[in-house]
Amino acid sequence: MPDKKIALVWFKTNLRLRDNECLIRALEENDEVVPFYCLENELLATTTFGFKKTGDIRLKFLKESLQQLDEDLRKAGSGLVLLYGITEEQVFTLAQIHRAQRIYAEKEVAPEELRLQKKVADALMPLNCEFKTFECRNLFHTADLPYSITQLPEVFTEFRKKTENIVAVRKIFPKPVIIPSPPIEKLNLSAIAIDVEADPRAVIAFNGGAFAAHERLQHYFYDTRALSTYKDTRNGMIGADYSSKFSAWLAMGCISPKEIYKEVKSYEQKFRANESTYWLIFELLWRDYFGFCMEKNARRYFQKALQ
Repeated sequence: MPDKKIALVWFKTNLRLRDNECLIRALEENDEVVPFYCLENELLATTTFGFKKTGDIRLKFLKESLQQLDEDLRKAGSGLVLLYGITEEQVFTLAQIHRAQRIYAEKEVAPEELRLQKKVADALMPLNCEFKTFECRNLFHTADLPYSITQLPEVFTEFRKKTENIVAVRKIFPKPVIIPSPPIEKLNLSAIAIDVEADPRAVIAFNGGAFAAHERLQHYFYDTRALSTYKDTRNGMIGADYSSKFSAWLAMGCISPKEIYKEVKSYEQKFRANESTYWLIFELLWRDYFGFCMEKNARRYFQKALQ
């Protein structure tokens, strides 16, 4: 009997099962997958300027997101492996243990993340472990743009006019029901020993994870129908529902921009489209644009640091 095809799936800022192309492609092309997240040394370090690279509130949100991801993976028969330390060393060891032939990860565009990705890919070369990347972060895919990334317009308005009614938003990948994996130990989050008390001034609780992200979407779209007034209220400063507040969940990948886009379209069918429903999509386009700017200009943005 031939050996099983085993792949590693590297979760980074795509901490969800639904609309996760890395996970779907790994399941399609392999017999078993090993999902993992690496808590890098640098993430918990203090910078040369004397402050933490990752603040306590962000760490709390990350911890909750990883816990939710692990719970969702276990419902499908898998689980999350949590690695600590020097990423390339930890990933090499994990690949060696499981004799992994492939690793699936998010496509990166920024210098720090690209450096780390190269270190991991180089470390895996002796194992003949193929490194495959997929876009999980944007509304639009780079390959679907009507020009190469080097020709990205210098201003957002031109980008928007050339994409919003031309580039199709790809279909959402369904949440896998079964994720075959070798036995995975219980998740141990003791390294993220964080205890942050809620600020009494906060108008909502930012809890990490896909469940909390979709709870917020349900509340903002359907419980309050605040989406219908988004354009008029989005610049407010006080209150729970003047804006969507999706940013934290989008940044960690607990929900994808495509999921929000598709839900806006469903909302419009039920309650009518207006300037406010369009404006949330407009803001998702802004988010894409800055990501594409990073892909095009990263070396320029960080030139001094790279010298």
